[in-house]
Amino acid sequence: MLPGQIGTEGFQRTAEEGHHRQDNHQREGSHLAQPFSAPDDLDKCLDICLGGLGFGDVNLGIYQSLSCLSDVMFVLSQELLGTFLLLKATNNLISGTKIDLSVPPDLVRCLSRDDLPELQLEAALAVANIACSSSDHTDAVIEDKTVPLLIKLLDSPRGDVREMALCALGNIVGSSPEYRDSVLLGEKGLSPFLVQVNEHATLSMLRLVTFTLLNFCRGDPGPPFEKVVDAVPHLQLLIHFEDDFVAANACWALYLSSVLPALRTVLNIAERGSDCRRQFIIDSEVLPRLRSILDTEDNNITKKEACLLISAIAVANAKAVIDTKLIEPLIDLLKTGTNGVRDAAGKAVIDVIRFGSCGRIKVKGLEGFINPLCELLLSHDPEIISVCLDGLELLAKPAADETLPGSYNYFLRLIDEAKGLDRIKFLARSHNSKVKEKASRIWSLLSPEASKVFKYFEELGNLFF
Repeated sequence: MLPGQIGTEGFQRTAEEGHHRQDNHQREGSHLAQPFSAPDDLDKCLDICLGGLGFGDVNLGIYQSLSCLSDVMFVLSQELLGTFLLLKATNNLISGTKIDLSVPPDLVRCLSRDDLPELQLEAALAVANIACSSSDHTDAVIEDKTVPLLIKLLDSPRGDVREMALCALGNIVGSSPEYRDSVLLGEKGLSPFLVQVNEHATLSMLRLVTFTLLNFCRGDPGPPFEKVVDAVPHLQLLIHFEDDFVAANACWALYLSSVLPALRTVLNIAERGSDCRRQFIIDSEVLPRLRSILDTEDNNITKKEACLLISAIAVANAKAVIDTKLIEPLIDLLKTGTNGVRDAAGKAVIDVIRFGSCGRIKVKGLEGFINPLCELLLSHDPEIISVCLDGLELLAKPAADETLPGSYNYFLRLIDEAKGLDRIKFLARSHNSKVKEKASRIWSLLSPEASKVFKYFEELGNLFF
C-alpha cells in the first residue's frame, strides 16, 4: 500500500500515521479491503468455473482471470462474483503473484453497470485494492480510464457504492502528485467529492471524504491552490467534528493546502468572536506574520484575506495594528493592489482609523496615515480617492480632548499642512459624481472646523509677536 492510501477497514489510523510516509507497500495501521465471508465450498466453485475455461490455478491473478471471464462473470451470482473479485484482488496482491498490468474490460464493465449496484460495489472494492498495491497497479487504473467511472459512481443513489468509489479514488489521489492532479484537473474538479459533505453523510463517508481531501492537499509539489480553495469552507466545518479521525484529517488538509485556509479560519474567529478572542489572536503574534504576508506573498487572494484579518483585528485593538507598522504596506496595496486586494486594504485602512479615533484620545501613530492619504487624493482612480476621503474625514473629526477649551484639532492641522484641505476643496468640483458629492460634504464639515484651527493659531501667534 502506497503512502496516502487506505484499505476499507483502515479508518482507525490517526491523521499523524496517515501523514507519515513509509517505504514498504503496506503501511502500518492500514490494510486492503477485506472479502466478505464465503461458504466453505466457494473455492471449489471457483475452481470449477475457471477450470472449465482452461485455468486450473485460482491464484493466476485478477487481471488474467477476469480477462477470460467476459461471459461467465455476468452469469455468476452477485455474491459469488463479489467474493471472487475481492478474494482474487486481496490474495494476489498480498502474495505478490506476477500479473498482467492492465485492468480487464470486464472490471470496467462492472463499474458501469448502473442496473447492478451490488456489482458496482464489489468492482469498486477491487479497484481500491488494485490502486493501493503499487504505483504500477495505479498506473493501470489511470491508463484504463477507470477514474471517470469511479467519479460517476459518486452520484450513485447507494451510499455504500459512493463510499467504495471514494475509497478507490482516495487511494489513486494519494499515490502521487501526478495522479492527484490528473483527478483534480478533471472537468468536475473537487465538486463530486465536496457534495458528499452534507447533513445526511454517515461517519464512514465523512472519514473517507476528509481522507481524500487530505490526499488532494498533500504532495510535493503541492496542488494548484485555485483548484482546492473550494474545499476550505468544508474543512473549516469538519475540524469541529466530534470524530477524531475526521477532525484531524481536516486540520492536516487545511495545514497542507496553503497559508490561505489558516488565514480564513482565523478570520472567521476574529469576525465572529469577541474582543477577547481577537486579543488572543494578537497575543499569538499573528500581526507580524500578516506583515510578512503583505510584504512577500505573491498570491492576491492571500493578500486580500490578510487585509481582511487586519481589519477584523483593528476592531479590538487598532493600536496593535499601528505598532506592528502595518500602515505602510496597507497604503502600498491601496495604491497598487488589484481590485479585490485594494478594496480589502482600503477597508483595513478605514477600520484602523475608525477604531483608533473613537476613544477620548486618538491612538498614537494614526498621524502616519495623513501624508499618504493626502498624496493619494491626486490619484486618477475614483475608488482610491473615495477611500482616502473617508479616512481623512475620520482623522479630522475632533477627539473628545480636542474639543476642550484651549485645545485645537491637531489632526486637522496636519491634514492642512499636507495640502489635504486644498485638495478636498478642489475635488468638490470633480467630474466624478461620487467623488464630487463626498468631497463637497466633507469640505462643508471641515471648513468651519478648519477656520477654528486657523483662528486658534492666529491668536496664539499674536501672543508672541
